[in-house]
Amino acid sequence: MQNRFYPIITLSVIFFAFALALTVYAGIPLQSAIIWNVLSSLDVIYYTLPVSYASNAMIFAASVLDVFVFVLTAVWLAGFVFGFVKDIDLKGKIVADKIKKLHGHVIVDPYNAFAMEVIRELREKKIGFVVVTEKEKIAEQLIREGLLAIVKEPDSVDTFYDAGINNAKSVVVCSDSDFQNIMISIAAKSANKKIHLISRLGDQSNTGHMEMVGVYKTVSPEDAAGKQIAEELVKKIV
Repeated sequence: MQNRFYPIITLSVIFFAFALALTVYAGIPLQSAIIWNVLSSLDVIYYTLPVSYASNAMIFAASVLDVFVFVLTAVWLAGFVFGFVKDIDLKGKIVADKIKKLHGHVIVDPYNAFAMEVIRELREKKIGFVVVTEKEKIAEQLIREGLLAIVKEPDSVDTFYDAGINNAKSVVVCSDSDFQNIMISIAAKSANKKIHLISRLGDQSNTGHMEMVGVYKTVSPEDAAGKQIAEELVKKIV
């Protein structure tokens, strides 16, 4: 939580504590006082005290403090959410700027266990790359590790534009599904007809379909595919 919210939160807690103390001092049992002040601070009219505002100045003062607590809580919650969204957007812009500066990099799409092997080899060979994933948590983890990742649909043309395909050397297609690999390859070729495609292949009978959509090389079996793809990329790039 950002430090700038601490004074507001602290003030909210102080006001709530005073409101609770006044309610208890007015003769309301502690448990009932807590429930009433919490609901009152949330602007929820659900629990009614046996004492009216008009007949007890303590209850009136407590209700006023609860209003302040409600306002302050709304302010810091709104600020926290806005700041969180802004931070996410800032990280996205930083990643986008770094991708624009890449040349001759590899696009790994989508992220999975297979892609992890490819990434490991690319990092070892010090080849730049961008990872495509549909999961924000995975992208955040990769970015924390110093890698470039974007949260996009794996088979969208726009995804490849965002991944800098016009400056990329190759695309490694990593889906578990041959059909999706074909769709990803079509999208990549639509974004850049000259892009070099290497795809994972599960069923040898789909080799012809891969070639038809522009796949330069297919790699299998599963247990060695990641290393084979990385080695093939190194040969092509170097």
